[in-house]
Amino acid sequence: MSLAIKTIFHNKRRSLLILLLNIISFLLFLTTVTNALSFHVQGEMVKKMFSSDLKKIYRIDLSYIEDAENAGKKIDELKNFIRSDLGTICAAYDESGEYFTELKNNTSYLELNKKSYAGTFREQAPLIAEVIFIDPSILKIINFPLQPVDMEPIKKEGQIYLPIYLGADFKNVISVGDVLTLSRNNAKYIVKGYIDSAKWFNDSDAITMPPISLNHKFIAPFSEIDITDTITQQSTAGKIFVSTDAKTLDIVEYINSKAMELGMKVRVTSIRDFLNNGLWTTIKY
Repeated sequence: MSLAIKTIFHNKRRSLLILLLNIISFLLFLTTVTNALSFHVQGEMVKKMFSSDLKKIYRIDLSYIEDAENAGKKIDELKNFIRSDLGTICAAYDESGEYFTELKNNTSYLELNKKSYAGTFREQAPLIAEVIFIDPSILKIINFPLQPVDMEPIKKEGQIYLPIYLGADFKNVISVGDVLTLSRNNAKYIVKGYIDSAKWFNDSDAITMPPISLNHKFIAPFSEIDITDTITQQSTAGKIFVSTDAKTLDIVEYINSKAMELGMKVRVTSIRDFLNNGLWTTIKY
């Protein structure tokens, strides 16, 4: 009798252990499938951001710049070199939190940001504006309601301004024609219009994360100062895109050779390969 009870108890423990292992295996399988589906969905969303053939679009990551003090100038020189190839587009973007001098006394803007940033660290700093800065030519290779011509400088009363577009949230608090001065470098922008329901790349990772809404963001071209600014341009790593008809090996060698000449180490990857082959988890410099 005692032996029978022990046998039953032993079998129950074994059965429970097997059940537990099966549950763990199922959960691991479910997690794998869910992650794969998530990456697929996000990848499809990112693909739709591009208006050109993904086989002809590449991204450039930076891993090393020998002359760190002049990194901004080196990156600009590399981009200009790539652009010198007929029919090739090279453009970057960056997102940063910025202060505009004229907005510090705009109570409607500050109150709107307090509500929008509620529960985040930015709730205590409502003056911050989330701005997407771009090389205008990037608008030639992505689906977006603006074109490069919309980013051309504006002359008003003898002064030159850069255009800035605001997300739809700001329609009632900042007016078209208002001048906004970037506090960190005194670059002057003028509000040219609003953008409603437009999407942009997720700054956390342009390729593996889903696009974000621009309804509560600003978008503007890089100022002349920022085009060669070291901190600004280093932040564009992984957000530099190249669109070209050149063959993959040709463009990779073309970019790498110039990068080496400039004392830079870069990684050039086609968007198609990056998305289709999951290279964000495997590729190394």
